[in-house]
Amino acid sequence: MTTSFDIRVLGCQTWNINDDNVDVEIVVDGLGRYAGTFFTLQNIATLFEKNQQTGECASGIYLWAANMIIVRDLRTETIRQTVEDLWRTGELEAVCHRIE
Repeated sequence: MTTSFDIRVLGCQTWNINDDNVDVEIVVDGLGRYAGTFFTLQNIATLFEKNQQTGECASGIYLWAANMIIVRDLRTETIRQTVEDLWRTGELEAVCHRIE
């Protein structure tokens, strides 16, 4: 049985696919909604540098985010493949917050 997903990027609808993060709502066909935030590797580095300058996160010595998923890029296909794999491996509920 194939599970169907509706994946919605929330907020701004333009982003840098190589250096950004996006909040995503995942609707699993008939089984509920989940929220996760997808970060690129480059965005992690950018956030560390920014925090070092601003003093956030003890001047950039750590970084955290609820429901963080790190991906190579933020192409729609990358996000979809990630969600499908997390569902297939039973990890979606551990990684993302159930919102319904």
